[in-house]
Amino acid sequence: MSAVLNKINYWAAPYVWKKKSAGQIKVLHQNVQQPFFNHIPKVTDSAIANAIIHDNQKWDHLEYIKEVEGNLCIDPKSGFLIDEDGMILKESIIFDHYGAYPEKLSFNTLKKTKIPEVVLYDHYWSQNYFHFYSDIFTKLCLLNDKASHLKKLSLVVSKKISETRAFKFFTQFPEAASFNWYVQEPDEIIETKKAYLLQPMPYAANNWNWVKQLAQDYLKPYDPTKKIFINRPAATGRHIANFEEIKPILIQEGFEIEEMEGKTIEEQIALFSSASVVASIHGAAMANIVYCDKRCKILEVTADECINSHYYWLTTSLGLSEYDCLTGTKLEVKRFFYPKGRFFLDAEKTRKYLRKISA
Repeated sequence: MSAVLNKINYWAAPYVWKKKSAGQIKVLHQNVQQPFFNHIPKVTDSAIANAIIHDNQKWDHLEYIKEVEGNLCIDPKSGFLIDEDGMILKESIIFDHYGAYPEKLSFNTLKKTKIPEVVLYDHYWSQNYFHFYSDIFTKLCLLNDKASHLKKLSLVVSKKISETRAFKFFTQFPEAASFNWYVQEPDEIIETKKAYLLQPMPYAANNWNWVKQLAQDYLKPYDPTKKIFINRPAATGRHIANFEEIKPILIQEGFEIEEMEGKTIEEQIALFSSASVVASIHGAAMANIVYCDKRCKILEVTADECINSHYYWLTTSLGLSEYDCLTGTKLEVKRFFYPKGRFFLDAEKTRKYLRKISA
């Protein structure tokens, strides 16, 4: 029965919970940019170039620190702020996703802890490796640079996030361990009068370089002969359907085939930092290009309709040598099931792109 209730909550929660804007909110710091507005990507496919240019000119890149006051509760699953009327404050919803919403059926039965002022770190989204680097962990940079007076406050993180391997790895360093961490238990509601919401600039090179500096002892020397292909097994979702056809081409072109599932953070850092070429199926593991040498070249591999600009932006921001994108067929999607889908690559097109990025 509990499994059924969980499914009901998953799909119904975004509609059951009512949402509103915070009544008492101050913007303590805000920075809005379009850092790639005038960039013209040097990629092989003009359709991909046009898609990236569209994103360059469409999306604002935001950084802010907001202060919210009131009789507030912090949900232990999502980190959403809930006011005294039982409504979610929209400003606390970083990404609106079914799986992030609180358990409506059991919310009022949880134990309560009072903390007058808190800073919200993360409860859900840094389970995704890319979001950990881009939107969550670099909140510490934002606090250091723009709001050091808030560092004395409790920095609230969910129990689930505190147990992830990325969080454990990076909080071993004094620069992260020195913050006043407060781990919110799954059965605990935090009641507070004032909460601070943070969003760091997602593609700011100084933020990513700070991460790389923390991990410097795990970097390996650049190897001009080392070419790696990051594969995704079918069980993880988006994957190459005809990989057995593509695999011999990768080997013939000198690529080591790697999968990130099961690798430690240390192993991932060592792998990417030593590579001269990284070809990878689009996915969170590509965030590891933060550790690449500036001479490294990046080839993103994705389905035809799944072109996005995340890793073009990151490659550009980090000053890496080259970026290109290889597309296959459209994604075959299983609508209500996981894995989410697969796509096919053309063998000769793949060989052409691998040779071009390796030149």
